Amino acid sequence: MTPDQFTELRKRIIRGKVLTPGDEGYEASLQRWSATCIKQAAVVVKPADAHEASEAVQFATAHAIPLVVRGGGHSPSGASAIEGGMVVDLGLQRSVSVNAAERTVTFGGGCLWEDVDGALWEHGFATVGGTVNHTGVGGLILGGGFGQLMGRHGLAIDVLVSCEVVLANGDIVTASETENPDLFWALRGAGHSFGVVTSFTSRIFPQGMAWGGLLVLPIAALPDLVSFINAFCEKNDGDQAMLPMLGCHPVTLEPCVATTMFFNGPKEAAEAFYAPLLQLEGAIMNTAGVIPYPVANTFPNAKAVPGKRYLFSGANFVYPLDLAMVQEVSDMFHAALAPEGNREIRAGSMVGFELIPHGQVSAVDAAATAFAGRDGHAMNMVINIAWQSPGKDDEAKRICSSLTHYLKDRGWRGDEAGDRGGHMGCVRADNYLNLDPVTKEDKVFTRADRVFGPNIQRLRELKVRYDPDNVFKKTVNFLPTANGKVNGKANGGL
Repeated sequence: MTPDQFTELRKRIIRGKVLTPGDEGYEASLQRWSATCIKQAAVVVKPADAHEASEAVQFATAHAIPLVVRGGGHSPSGASAIEGGMVVDLGLQRSVSVNAAERTVTFGGGCLWEDVDGALWEHGFATVGGTVNHTGVGGLILGGGFGQLMGRHGLAIDVLVSCEVVLANGDIVTASETENPDLFWALRGAGHSFGVVTSFTSRIFPQGMAWGGLLVLPIAALPDLVSFINAFCEKNDGDQAMLPMLGCHPVTLEPCVATTMFFNGPKEAAEAFYAPLLQLEGAIMNTAGVIPYPVANTFPNAKAVPGKRYLFSGANFVYPLDLAMVQEVSDMFHAALAPEGNREIRAGSMVGFELIPHGQVSAVDAAATAFAGRDGHAMNMVINIAWQSPGKDDEAKRICSSLTHYLKDRGWRGDEAGDRGGHMGCVRADNYLNLDPVTKEDKVFTRADRVFGPNIQRLRELKVRYDPDNVFKKTVNFLPTANGKVNGKANGGL
């Protein structure tokens, strides 16, 4: 469609914006967290509310325009951008309302976690949210939602009270345990595939000061770090979280190890808990101290600066970690980064192990929500390759792919029930959709049946009910193909 063909749409969007090529603000609207995800949309609609979001969806479906929804634009796979289609950009919907009496918070679908964290902190509360505070709320919640407080309160979907949703037919509905409960079930884990969520309401919890920071250690400390990881998995009580990483020294770019540390409690107890790490000699950096809770959701920000080029891949691992295998991953990772021409890739890339207690998550039955990855032993691992120059795209993909192949070949992703025999394996339903893989090798493992496990059949039935024309398919395609076989692979069936 040409810009002139959106005249009708401009008449419907009164308080928001309709941007087409050549309009002021159009180019800025295409920017994403990862510079690899800039795509030339035919039109970007910034609705001011659910009514205008509904108008956008109805216009797109009436004119057979493919659409995607942008919340925070943090997807490294480019799922919030589209070439030649419509982007429904929720960036104007960033209001946050705290109801201290009812212990809830209501926030717009375009909010970032820094919006929610900051508003709640002013009232002495917090909720389960992302660990990178410039991530959008919608993408994280609708895929499950891991966060620092998960060990105490469960996933972000577990504290979700209700959603305001624009359906594929344009209807605006509320989804909760009492209103449209089937839709609410589906939204909690597969929400990207069922509509535009313009508002969330979540439970909140009293929250005081916490303790945490970043600890960077020489590469020789890797055995000590792996030992502590295994001890952490056994001794945490839900109030601790950490993200150990393989990376490079921030100045010299020499191989090193690092970890974020979080403790939801007093300084003395925190330092006692993390003592085996804090007492190691030769620390390169240690920023740990007493902090306001929102600061804890900024620890990984330095490795996730907006505007760079990113590739993600990931896996699940089952503790205890095997030191020899982690050492192999470290050696392979650093060997790939070592060439002088890869300095810019070396500076921002990492392999991380997300350690957040799963006790509250696994206490919820896997059938209670669409999210099925509730095994208490399987935790997330993420490969984050970051660089600046488009000329390094192929090299970055090669590094990411080689690491993904290595993990696959050694069973980190696992098949069927996975391997809990002391190696790093994975339970089939525990592939976390929010890892948002972008490499071809990784996408083939993020099939709908693998991600959603026993919940897949109910999801397919609900998809037919709520979105029979498959308007929302940017993440997983649940609907059958023309030959009658179900295409349940990630990212539009890849």
